[in-house]
Amino acid sequence: MGYEQFSIKQGKLGIIHSDDKMTVGYMIINNGEEIVKHARPLDEEIFQLSGNSVLTLYENGEAREITLNEGDAYTVPANIPHGHINKNSMVKSITLWKFHGDMTGIVEEIKRNRSID
Repeated sequence: MGYEQFSIKQGKLGIIHSDDKMTVGYMIINNGEEIVKHARPLDEEIFQLSGNSVLTLYENGEAREITLNEGDAYTVPANIPHGHINKNSMVKSITLWKFHGDMTGIVEEIKRNRSID
């Protein structure tokens, strides 16, 4: 699958590449918007390209917030529920994400629903 970009209620989502070995994409989260809690079956490598965001991890019944500033990277372990918030009122948050393995079914569902949630 080649490059695609589409609107979601929180901003935009781009799919740069997706096949059975790797998926790479990005999300642009508008000011004050949130991508609610979700989990993926593979480790998710996250790179904060522009602006900042708060990554909330939900483990063992507790929420832990990690602030990602421009240039920061973090790997969310497989099956760990997490969400993203752009608390900044002035700047959009641009985050690149990457999975090693087959995410094509999930990518198709996200495209169909126009939602990451």
